[in-house]
Amino acid sequence: MNGYTKNDSIIYHLTDGDIEELLIELELLEKGFSFFYVVDTFDLLDYCFPFGIYSTKADDYSFHEIIDNQIALSEVFHIHKNKPILMDEYYSEIKNKLRSISRLANKDNILINQLDDFYTLSGYDSNNLELLKSSDFEGLLNELKANLSSLLTIAFGIFNQGVNRLKQIVDGRMMLKEFDAGNNEIDSKSITAKFKNTIESPLAKKIMDHYDKAHLKDKKNYLDYIRMKKSLKNDALVIDRVLQINKKLFAEKIIILYLSSNERSRRIFDFPEVKNGSVRLNENIINIRRTRAQLFAKMVLNETNNFQKKKENLEILKRVIKKRVKLLKKDTRYDFERFSPERLFLHSKISRARERHENLKIFTNKFQDYKRFLNELSRVKHLEERDGIVIHILQKFYGQKKIKQVASDYAKSSLYLFELQFNYDYVLYDIISASDPDFRSYFREGRDTVQGVFQQLPIMVCSIKNEFYKTVLEGIVQFILACPYKSDVKEKFLNLQNFTRAFIKKDEESQQIDFEHEIIRTLLICCWGKNLGDEHASDHALDILRMKIPNYKTISKIDVSEFEKDFYMLAIWCLRRSKKFDEANTIATAAIASFGDDPRFFHGRSLNCFSMYMERDLTGVSKSLKSALEDALKAKKLYEEFELDLRPHMITSIINTISYYYCFEGSDIYNLEESRYFIELLKKRIDKIKWMDFPEYFETEAYLEYEEYKSLVAKQASEQKKKDKLSNALREIEKAVQFTTNKNENFVHLRDVIKEEYNKYV
Repeated sequence: MNGYTKNDSIIYHLTDGDIEELLIELELLEKGFSFFYVVDTFDLLDYCFPFGIYSTKADDYSFHEIIDNQIALSEVFHIHKNKPILMDEYYSEIKNKLRSISRLANKDNILINQLDDFYTLSGYDSNNLELLKSSDFEGLLNELKANLSSLLTIAFGIFNQGVNRLKQIVDGRMMLKEFDAGNNEIDSKSITAKFKNTIESPLAKKIMDHYDKAHLKDKKNYLDYIRMKKSLKNDALVIDRVLQINKKLFAEKIIILYLSSNERSRRIFDFPEVKNGSVRLNENIINIRRTRAQLFAKMVLNETNNFQKKKENLEILKRVIKKRVKLLKKDTRYDFERFSPERLFLHSKISRARERHENLKIFTNKFQDYKRFLNELSRVKHLEERDGIVIHILQKFYGQKKIKQVASDYAKSSLYLFELQFNYDYVLYDIISASDPDFRSYFREGRDTVQGVFQQLPIMVCSIKNEFYKTVLEGIVQFILACPYKSDVKEKFLNLQNFTRAFIKKDEESQQIDFEHEIIRTLLICCWGKNLGDEHASDHALDILRMKIPNYKTISKIDVSEFEKDFYMLAIWCLRRSKKFDEANTIATAAIASFGDDPRFFHGRSLNCFSMYMERDLTGVSKSLKSALEDALKAKKLYEEFELDLRPHMITSIINTISYYYCFEGSDIYNLEESRYFIELLKKRIDKIKWMDFPEYFETEAYLEYEEYKSLVAKQASEQKKKDKLSNALREIEKAVQFTTNKNENFVHLRDVIKEEYNKYV
């Protein structure tokens, strides 16, 4: 391994205390203890992206330390016999990171594609400096300057390698749901139960209190603290739970170690409360925190199962570090390095450890190439212009059609990201609860105001052709349509559970992206996920749409165009259900611009506009329902010609909506005659005896009858006419309340208003 100096290893970061902890670990190993690692998000992502996700830290790093870090972390992620554990608190962090990596990747992917277009136009003449400096290139050049570091890691394949590594670890090397050892020597079920039954204790709050007090005094950095507080809380919760779990497992000779190399975790383990909560060996506190330097020392000084030799090597390391510290103060380190046998022994061990790790060769070669190029780049900085540096890079990497290969490799890595994000972002196990008594209420309803059975959830899916997914979709729709008084509702509920479990099994077996699969996933997330399900579902649908960019045209299985309309529809509905009205409107308008003959987008935008109107005190929209009505009328017309199994229901649903809009008191489209016309049209389309499946139809007629009653009051009509109108309104709203899935507050409120008015005439 050429290029190493003698003092650049992370092993010299160790302290006496760090080495003592390793000696205690050896003693426990001799006693038959087993060790598992809980991994901080910081170390997982640093292993995969050692310069930072987008190379923002490249200039701050020593290449030699990077390689030592990689070797150290490979102990946990690839060599240690027990899989590392990703605690639930960190699981959410990884999901968010995957989402941000994917979105950042999209930006550079588009940039690479623009470069490809530029070079195609220029005939790949990368030596034409005048062309590169032309006004046509100016905007692209500015983008390149802003993204220079990340583009370099793409050009050298470092980013691609990191994504592949993340995929390999998450795919096969981590326990994602806290504990499932898969080891016959260990009672996994018992340990899993201990993980699940260990909840937050007062210790987590005490850790947070330490930081709160410290940062309240530090006004200057307080805003930075607020931004990192969520991550800190996750650390506190994980450390709290791991300490508790270790107390439960110590008698079984199992210890969970906490791998976290950031400075913050070192300070946490110095807190008295954390020390008091730690397990002990012969009254000595067992510090469970491990750093990369400690891992590297274990690998460097490994002597198979010879515990005595390992201890002797650690003692040598301790002496070397002590001497080194003293001699560095005197600035005589070179004499020490030249003549110290112990130092030469350690250096020899470090070199052999580096050479042993064949699995790092590809990565280290990429690092060395990257380093050489940065050195080369420093020599062209006499140009002094950032433009000159960028052009030099373009000539070297993106000329002579090399960009084609870069773009192709990068697209494949982005595909891995895509698979990672959607295979692990939304696991459905924990959001299925057969015993939840409120299941029916949250299955149908979002946080917006929409009530209709066929309008609440985005069930108008058109592109599913696979028989399995068609069956699951039908199960979802059938359950939505089921009413609680029907005898088969329990059967349909159990069917849906079975379909969902079958989907999860298929999800685990899936090896590539299938957009029909992702459509069903999105819908199931929306259905089962309570309030947060809508946010997750809309994120999922939108991220898939964002992946449809030019570079993916070379990968056939990434072609989302056939399914694009369904993902738009899913996103619009879920955004509205989450009260993200502005974004829903933007997406609906974009979908209409591309697919103006699809009624679902007019329908979705109409419902979104109505929801904004109902929340106008918060959204600040004008008191207008005109655009909602126009979109609804357009949707009705298009539904008449639309090929969809649910088309008859969608037509009746939109007719009911139009009638409801027209009788909305105080709006700019208030027109009781038009409302009556559409409610009568609804009765012609669907026999009123079938309205029991759609209680919102009864509500609309009740509301219309009540508004007509108020009109009679204004016209000073006879008491009998007014009483008859109220009687009709009360009859219809009682049916709405009777046939609704749960005690709908809007229905109950309207009934109470009508009943109070009716009682004046009784």
